[in-house]
Amino acid sequence: MNGWHPADQSCRSVVLTTSWFDAVLFNLDGVVTYTARIYATAWAQTFDAFLKRWSQEHNIPFAPFTPQDYLSYVDGRPRTDAIRTFTAVHGVSLPEGEQSDGPKRDTVHGLSARKNLAFLADIRNNGIDVIPLVPAAAEPVASICRSATTNFAHIRQMYKRLECTDCSGRRRLGGRRV
Repeated sequence: MNGWHPADQSCRSVVLTTSWFDAVLFNLDGVVTYTARIYATAWAQTFDAFLKRWSQEHNIPFAPFTPQDYLSYVDGRPRTDAIRTFTAVHGVSLPEGEQSDGPKRDTVHGLSARKNLAFLADIRNNGIDVIPLVPAAAEPVASICRSATTNFAHIRQMYKRLECTDCSGRRRLGGRRV
């Protein structure tokens, strides 16, 4: 579907038939689950807390994370790329750190861990809405994502195969910005 974009009104309704496809693969985040609000909130919590402290330490004005920041620097990017991009815009250069960095470390991976904790806490506290998809029974259905959203049993029960590329470490998908 070269050139297709979800905002294109002519592509809002698509019929999937077994004559065209042998299987159907859905992206989990934002397609099967309503996660955009949860992600945006987790990013705002993470960046606001970090930038408030950083601004005080460097004696510069604090600018909160905005919905436009989410769309411009975060949405569709792998987590660590989003952190590098957003912090660079604010003149912050964080050390990369290690994937094992915990949420208390001021590194790219440390902020990544903080965001993930905020995301998971929101889901635990408020739940996650699943977009109802009723695929044809004859077609195998799978979903794939780059986040820990796949750890929720009610989502896992919906699919014959559910692959989390960020969790396994074996398969890596880039963000939507490719």
